[in-house]
This record gives sequence, C-alpha cells and structure tokens, in this order.
Amino acid sequence: MSGKPHYIRLIPIIFLILVIFLPTVNAANGGRVFDLDFKNADIRDVFRTLASQEGVSIYIDNDVAGRVTISLNKVNFLEALSILTKNNGLTFTKTDNVYYIEPAGEPLLNVKYEDGKLTLEAHRVKLAAVLELISQKSGVSLVAAPELQEKVSIRIGPAPLKDAIEALLNRTNCIGENIGQVTIVRKKSTAQYSFTVNYQDNLLTVDARDIPLPVICRTITEKTGVSIIPDQNLTQNITIFFQNLSIPDSLTVLCEPNGLIFFKEGDAYRIARRDGNYRIRYQDNLLSVDCDGIDITVLAKEIARQTGINIMLDRDVRGAVTAHFQNLPLFQGLTIIIENHGWIIEKQPTHYIIRTDIAQNRNIRIFYDPETELFNVDIKTAQLTQILDEMARKAGFNLVVLSQVNWSVNNIRLQGYSFTQVMDFLFKGTIFTYKYMDGVYLVGDGLIVRPENRDFATVKIYPIKYMKAELLLNSLPPIFPRSNIVQLPEKNALIVTGPEHIHQLFTDYLSQIDVTSIDDMTEVIKIKYLKAEDVLKLIPPSIPKTDLVVLKEANAIVVRGPQSLIHQVQSFIDKIDQVNPLIVFDIMVVQISGSKGFSWNPPTGTVDLSGGKELKIEEGGIFTFSETTNTQQSGSLKALLETGHAKILANPTITTLNGYAAKFNVSTKRNYEVTTAETTASDGTSSIGHTVKTYESGLRLSITPWVSANNQITMEIKPEFSEFGDPAEGQDLPSTFERSTETTLRVNDGETIIISGLKNTRKEKTVSKVPILGHIPIIGLLFTKYTTKDVQDEFVIVITPTLVFDQIPTSTENQLQKFSPNVKFEIDPDSVTEEEKKKHKIKDKK
Repeated sequence: MSGKPHYIRLIPIIFLILVIFLPTVNAANGGRVFDLDFKNADIRDVFRTLASQEGVSIYIDNDVAGRVTISLNKVNFLEALSILTKNNGLTFTKTDNVYYIEPAGEPLLNVKYEDGKLTLEAHRVKLAAVLELISQKSGVSLVAAPELQEKVSIRIGPAPLKDAIEALLNRTNCIGENIGQVTIVRKKSTAQYSFTVNYQDNLLTVDARDIPLPVICRTITEKTGVSIIPDQNLTQNITIFFQNLSIPDSLTVLCEPNGLIFFKEGDAYRIARRDGNYRIRYQDNLLSVDCDGIDITVLAKEIARQTGINIMLDRDVRGAVTAHFQNLPLFQGLTIIIENHGWIIEKQPTHYIIRTDIAQNRNIRIFYDPETELFNVDIKTAQLTQILDEMARKAGFNLVVLSQVNWSVNNIRLQGYSFTQVMDFLFKGTIFTYKYMDGVYLVGDGLIVRPENRDFATVKIYPIKYMKAELLLNSLPPIFPRSNIVQLPEKNALIVTGPEHIHQLFTDYLSQIDVTSIDDMTEVIKIKYLKAEDVLKLIPPSIPKTDLVVLKEANAIVVRGPQSLIHQVQSFIDKIDQVNPLIVFDIMVVQISGSKGFSWNPPTGTVDLSGGKELKIEEGGIFTFSETTNTQQSGSLKALLETGHAKILANPTITTLNGYAAKFNVSTKRNYEVTTAETTASDGTSSIGHTVKTYESGLRLSITPWVSANNQITMEIKPEFSEFGDPAEGQDLPSTFERSTETTLRVNDGETIIISGLKNTRKEKTVSKVPILGHIPIIGLLFTKYTTKDVQDEFVIVITPTLVFDQIPTSTENQLQKFSPNVKFEIDPDSVTEEEKKKHKIKDKK
C-alpha cells in the first residue's frame, strides 16, 4: 500500500461517503428521480405505481376517478405527485407517513332547468344525487341503480335536456333503460374502451384502434338507436376511422376491409363473415354483381340481405349463376341474371318470385322496368294474346282478353313505351281496342256489335251543320265502318257507334268536310200570317238556328247558308205559315130584372125564341142557339126587353186573331179623397196629408179563342161585373159588389152561346100617387105612397162567334149576309136595312 499514491487510497472512502449521504440529500428534496410515461391509464393506477416506486403508503379517496395521459422525465416523487393532483383537480396531504389523495374543494351540486335547457355543475357528488336533483328540476324520472355509488365531478350546459342527460351518462359510462316513463340508469356491462363514436344529422363518425367488433357495434347502437348485431363468433378487434357517413355506407366501410358482410333484417342490421368467391354491392338503389358459378340460392339470399327485399325461389329454380355488371337498377339487374338463365322473375306487392318459364317463347322478348314503368319489346311472329299476357304478367296488371281477339303480330320492336302505348301500336290497323275499368284492362272487338262488346263502343250523335246528313253518309271513305253509322233525318245528324279512336277519327273528318262553302247565300223569307219570332221558336233542331236572324220590322227571317239550307228553311215555313182566321164576336150583355114575380131561372131543355131560333139550355146556365121552325115561345128574350124587364148593358162587336185574347171594358171610375197621415212641424203646427184613390165598377169581359181544323171554335170566357154599393158605417169610401165566372166551351161557326147565373139583389124604391091629387103641392103628400122592396137582377151574356178567313169585299152584299146586322153595320152601314136598324136598335153614325 505504501507504493500507491495517497489520493488513490482516498477514492474508495469518498465513494462510500457519497453512497451514504446522497440518498439522504435526495430524500430531503423529495426522493430519487425517475421517468413517468402513461397513456390513457386509470389515474388511481398511476398513483399506486408512483407510491410503489417510491415505497410510501398512499390512500386514494373513492371519488378520485378518471383516466390520464402523462409523460414526465427526471422528476422525484413529490414533483410527480404535485403535477398529477394539480392538473386533475385533486389535492394530497401527508399524515403519519401516509399520503391522502382526494378531490380538491368542497362538494358542490347546482342544477338549473329553464326553457327546456339543463345546466349542471357537480363536484364530488354522488351520481345518484345528481340524477335525483335533475328529476326534480326537469320532471323526467331518472332512477339510479343500486350499484351507482360513485361520485362525479362534471359541468354541462346550458344544453337541451336530452343531450345533457346523454352526455352525463356517457361521461359516467352508464346507460339508460326506459321502462314506461321511467328511465333506470345503470353501469354499462362492457368495459370502457377509448374510442370515438359520434352520430349527428343522421351521419356517423367512428375512430377506433384495436377495439373489439362487438364493442363497436354496441356503441353504434347506443348512439344511433339502430340495432347493429354481429354474429357471436365475431370477436376480432377492429381498427377503423371514417367521418360523416350514412349507416349503410358506414357498415360497408366497416365490413368489406375486414372480410365481413352485413344485411338488413327488419329494422336491424346483422354482420356476418363473408364466404365464397363473389362480390355484391347495393348502393343508392343500384346493384352491382361480380360472380362466377355461384349457386342461385346463395346469390338470391345475399341480394335479399343487402337490399332488404324478400326474394322467393320456386323449388325448380336450381343451378349456378355467372354475372358481371355495375350500377343497374335493382329490378333490371335481377331480370338480366334471371332471364339469361332461362327463368322469369315476377314482382309481387311484398316480394319477388323467381320461377321457371314453362311457356317460354324465344320469339317474345319483353323487358319491363318497374321504376320507370316502361317496356322494351322485341317480337317476331307471335300471337297477340300471348304478347298481352306476357306484358301484363311482367308489369303486374290485371288483364281480360275476350275470345274474339285472334290476331298474329309479325314484327315489332319498341323501347321505352308504357303499357297503353304498346297496346296502341299493337292494335293499329285492327278492329281490336281496350278499355280500363275498375283496375282491369279489357281487350276485345270494338266494332262488331255484340252483347259482350258493349263496354268498348260508345254511341254519339253528330249534328251536321252545313250539308245534308244523307250526303255526308254516302261520301264517307272506306276507313269508317258504315254498318256502325246511322242517319238521323229529323235532326240532320249521324249516329256513330264505336270505340274512342273511331269517334276521334270521325270528328277530325267532320271538321274538314262539314264547313261553310263559297256558295253560301243570303235569303229573306217573309212570314205571311204568323209572327217571325214565333216561327223561329218552331224551327226544328235539325236546322242550325245560328244561321237564322229575325227581321222584326219586315216580319221576316233572314237565312244565310248554302242553297240546301235555304230550301230546308223555306219548306218548313211554308208548312206552318198558314192563314190564321179572324174571329168576330157579336156580344150582348143583358140585365134581366126579377121584379113583379118574374122568374129567370132557366130550366134544362129547349126554349123557342122569335125569329125561328131554338135556345138550347144546358146544365150550369149555358145556352146555345140554333135554327128551328117551332113558333112556340116559352120565355122570349125579346119579350123581356119589350116589357122593360130586361135592358141591354153593352152590345159590342170585337174582332181578334186565332189564339189572341179579345177584351172589352165598360166601367165607371170614381175618385175619393183619402186622409193618409197627420204630421206636426217643428213649430207645433200640424198638417194632414191627402191622397186620391180611384174605384172602378162596370163590366169586363175577356175571350180567348182557338180554331180547330174542322172550324170549331173553342173559347175561354172570363166575364166580371162590379158596381158600387153604400159605404160601410163610419167610412166615406164606397163598397163594391163583384160577380164573375169563367168557362171554356166549344161551338160551331155562327152558333150563339148564353152565359147566365150572375145575379145581384138590390133595393128598389117606388112612388105611387093618386091621379091629380097626388101632384098637388104639400097636400099631394097625403095621396102619395113610397114603397121599398128587394129586386133580384140577373146578367146574361149572349156571344155569337163568326170566322173570317179572307178580307171581306165591301161591294159584295151576299158575303155580308152571314154576319149579324150589328157586324154588317160596322163593316158597311149601307148594307143594313131600316127594318134591321129598328129591330136591332142600331143608330146611324154621325
């Protein structure tokens, strides 16, 4: 040792001193230094690892929870403990060499719910207490499961109530189970993994790294409400990231890179492992298939799974399928696969059915696209009924073809036409047609009149305006079925029976041929005996009235049109414009007095009158005169007039046309002043208003005649009598007595009728005086007698109608003999003799 230098001998001593004293110095500064590196680790585990590394005792409060990511280099125990607690809202204390870790601050719970939004601030509060207070504030029943004893520290809001509750449950790794209107909150059964699932506006975002597939599916189900169910043998971990995809697209991205497939079962999606060498994709309603020798059953099952459409296979459908196409509409793609392998596919309301084509005809190739409802047709020599049946079957239409449809189609090729358009092409040049009734297409013969074809043909009437219907019928071209067109002469029209296309064809033809021609003329047809307005009303419908104009001033009708129309109108007017005879009425109104016991109650029977005439009396007081040779008289009207028991009130002669009323009025009018109202002015003066009322009495008679073909005259007679009476007690206005009757009867030309039965009772005053003595003034009153008695009067109307067909020549006396002297005197006063004037009391005109 003596050979070694002194400082070399001191090195072991110095090293020993450093080993002994350096830990003491480090302990005084917080212990030894070390590195910390944790990623998404439970904070409680971090504290426990730190204490174990330092070799100290540590107590962690139950409210301390959460995960932490931290990376520290060359720090001691106290430095690491301070950083962890400070940055995670915790605090630590040391008591009796034990470190206590607990949340910083006092427990705090604030819940506010206004306008549907929730604000939550909780610190070191049990989750059950938080849920209970939220229920009290919002009215939503949230019940914590018994195992929820942990404390939470969280701040939310203000946010919509539903979003706030969902955030609270996610933060605490809980799930809500709805039972009626109550939500039970319990811990999730799966362990908490660190990955992101977000679902907003129906778009899904997933960020997961090495996460089991069942956990991802469960979380997506919780977020979206759509059940995603993996097969039980699928437990593989998935690493995936995508943003803002729809659920079907998200499942496609999730499954295809991992050798999986998904399909929809009801409202849920199921994920399974992919088997076989084929690829099927259904996206945006478009189908893509890439397969070689795949069994049709497997292929149909996979397509049904992806599309959610039920596909049924007939038991005879077996075999391998090879198909390669991209992005075709579903039904079109299925049709390509099925029909190219000798099968057919039918679309039913709830499913597709694939079956063998027993009656397959290689000459008929029909494709139907249910999306566009259009057909592609390629046919070579096939029966019409077979083509219609195949089209209806593919489109799912109801079709009935009648037995008379028997036709062969030679060659037709159409693309992109509807069912009815294809039928229109098929039926061109044939007699067949169709009709859609109650959801069924009915096909049959539209021209041949048969009971079973009545649904195809309609009957329409076509008025012909400018030409004769007969001429038009004879000039129809051969394309029109002449047996289905009938003439209607009365209306100058044609009746057409046939299907709609025949009517359309006839309408087009009629619009071209039934037009005004350059030969149109204008003719004025004068009306001789009738009114032009009345004639126009009588024009039949077969003559177009639009071409007729009434010329009222000339009593004529103007016709514009071809010569045939003018001739037709002229012929009709000639038939109806006949002479309208004049009727001359010789009327006598007689008042017969019933005084002195004279009775004029006509019996039923015959009364002979002077002049060799016979008075026939019928029930109801109707009299008819006729010639007789009996000279006996039993009540002569002449005798009544001569004895003063009858007087003539009116004896007019009236002439009128056939069908027009003849009236006359002989009356007296009296005016009476009547007080209307008493008014008082503002100054207190009053005034009385007066008006004049007119009362009328007398005789009014109205006769309306009609002349029949055998010159008999039918008359509607309405006489009315009125006269003044004494005013009522306390009044100045008179009372009136009215008598009227109405009758309709028929007589021959020149026959006389009498209407009686209009009676009136009046008071008659008479004065009787003694001759000479009764006329002496004053003293004569002693020899004068005044008597008053009731007298009953009866009014009798005598009417004699006479027909006049031509203008009466005044120079021919013989033609006037058939009229009464009164009528002759009105026409020619010189033709009446003096004897006739005296006999009939006719006065000369001044």
